Amino acid sequence: MFEYLSELYISEVVFHDIPHRRLQPKAILELSDTETLLDTTSQNLLRQKLAEELLRRSFPIVASSPPTSQVPNIIEELLSKPDQGFIGASQRIAQHLYDTQPASSSSGILAVARCQMRTQHGLAIVKLEQGSGARPVHSTDGGQNRLDLEFLERVILTNTTRVLKAGLFILDSASTNSVSGLIADVQISGQQERVAAEYFLVHFLGCQLRDDPAQLTKKYFEAGKRWIDAIPDLHKRFQYEMSMSSELIRDVTTVDLENFAAEHLELCDQQSFLDHMAAEGLSTRSFPKNTERIKNRLRRARLEVANGLQLIADTTISGDSVIIDVTDEGFTQITIKTV
Repeated sequence: MFEYLSELYISEVVFHDIPHRRLQPKAILELSDTETLLDTTSQNLLRQKLAEELLRRSFPIVASSPPTSQVPNIIEELLSKPDQGFIGASQRIAQHLYDTQPASSSSGILAVARCQMRTQHGLAIVKLEQGSGARPVHSTDGGQNRLDLEFLERVILTNTTRVLKAGLFILDSASTNSVSGLIADVQISGQQERVAAEYFLVHFLGCQLRDDPAQLTKKYFEAGKRWIDAIPDLHKRFQYEMSMSSELIRDVTTVDLENFAAEHLELCDQQSFLDHMAAEGLSTRSFPKNTERIKNRLRRARLEVANGLQLIADTTISGDSVIIDVTDEGFTQITIKTV
């Protein structure tokens, strides 16, 4: 559905100032009444930053059932009815973000954009970093309020500005949930036990992860095992199995197939691994890790040697501690290094 993400094109965008709540009561915001007409440079910069973050760290999401927010309905209306009032819908989205984000959340600029990936229409919702000490500047044109274009181009749409949080949505006719998308939260580190802030994913966007992390992790582990077991080189098989198990045990909350291949597999094996996983239905993007269904299997690496014999090793030891060779006479020789 998002295979043409790198070709993302933004056709219409409106920017809204989302201030820091600072424990204040809910407020009516000073929202933009009209879209912003960006020049080609600024539009390309926004498109590039959004696409880069979604390609780097995004997770598939669908609308929650039962609903937890009005935003999926707004998105569905905008995508299914091109003549739907875009500005008014973006204002409702901006106000809902302010109402749901905690007082500890940083201020920022919210961009709501109609976009396109070849023939696929989409809607992007992006919270941009405001910049330290920068105060939003509003301008009035014909009685309509909007964020000042010079302020946006000078402070917000620069090479150093970060995308803090982003969602990209399409209508998915093949899904029981009509709205599906991708989410990226730059402010969540790899060590935290979630892939996005709960207020942003659940209460604001009204979405949930599309895939069950425990089932996805089990599928990854078993698909990886099948690929490893087909390798003729016993020593390489043992090294790769140890690496896969130790990476899943490691204290991070995501699995990244491309990073695993680059860090643990020989160059000649990396593309074969990624192609195999893609054929097994696993994206090369990262996904949330949950080892609950395979935790007992991760404690030991098991290698079929010969004649029904197995080598079993604790996955916490270094894979370099065991060397497996086949002698000229066809015997398997196992060397164990001890300190």
